[in-house]
Amino acid sequence: MNLSQKEATTTSTVNTAAARLLDLDSGAVGQAAATVFARPDLQPFWSLLQGVEGGGREPSAQEIALQREEREVHLAAIATALRGGGDGTDGLVLVLDDVTP
Repeated sequence: MNLSQKEATTTSTVNTAAARLLDLDSGAVGQAAATVFARPDLQPFWSLLQGVEGGGREPSAQEIALQREEREVHLAAIATALRGGGDGTDGLVLVLDDVTP
């Protein structure tokens, strides 16, 4: 999942694996990331992204558990900011890995 940053952080791409893991449809692309991650089950991902957007220089990682179809899924989530030539960010990237035992 790649988030590009303009005036507001906007979801620019969602690959099929991320869409399946996060239970997102194609309508997520082009929406504000705050809207995409507003669902209670996705708020931990939003917090992770906000941490790196707010100036964190290092990638941030967290294991997040989600309830999916009567089973718990554990996702390793890593967020990082894409740095441009200046002090700001050119976007954010969220990488997910299903680490369900």
